Amino acid sequence: MTTAVDTAMSRAAARMQPITTATAAKEIGITEELREAMVTADKLTSSLNRTAWSRLALVAVPYTVVAVLLWLLVIPIAEVFGVGPLSRWAWTSFETADTAWGRLGILAATLAVVAALGYGIYRGGKKLAGIYLDWR
Repeated sequence: MTTAVDTAMSRAAARMQPITTATAAKEIGITEELREAMVTADKLTSSLNRTAWSRLALVAVPYTVVAVLLWLLVIPIAEVFGVGPLSRWAWTSFETADTAWGRLGILAATLAVVAALGYGIYRGGKKLAGIYLDWR
């Protein structure tokens, strides 16, 4: 078996084109160019990731500020209009309800009130948007 393998190997080696120094130099040059391209691609990838994240952070700053200001303003206004005490009352009633039907009724009523308030806010926003469009 080893003689057959040795014969096949020697035939394959004979068929191979001998590598000249020019071919080897060309292959080394191509390898170096590929290596440099990979390094450049890695640098660009990390740079693009940093750029994308920094732009995303810059875009998120105004929204974060608005959300914090609304949170700081809405909670006291909600307390003044009684939304906070009403939600605490609904939760306490839900906890103390004896039957599942009682809890379901309290849940349905609370969700209906929240939906009605949300719809009122939506309609008010649409009306304000219409008013602001007329200012142009």
